[in-house]
Amino acid sequence: MVRVKVNVDVAAKQLKRNMKDFLQEVGAFLEDKMDEYVAVDTGNLQSNNEHVVEEKSVVAGNDEEYAVFQEMGTSTMAAHPFVEPAAMNHLDEIEEIAKETLARGLK
Repeated sequence: MVRVKVNVDVAAKQLKRNMKDFLQEVGAFLEDKMDEYVAVDTGNLQSNNEHVVEEKSVVAGNDEEYAVFQEMGTSTMAAHPFVEPAAMNHLDEIEEIAKETLARGLK
């Protein structure tokens, strides 16, 4: 007789830890990419790029008052996006981060 034990609770806990790691790594990656894309004059905007890991998501952006004007532009100024391209231009790399971090400890 062969007995197979599947410990779903252990796997679920590991996956939850991996998800937190994934969100943290993606947040740090996005911050780095935003730093690369942001227009730098004084460096103030660049130094305020940040991310926050929530329970099931990561929020990356910049809460500097004029960041939205850089990202979206105004009626008198062209847009200089840095948040959207940080994510959208690097989807393959984010997918790789997901594959690596979500698979940790599940093999």
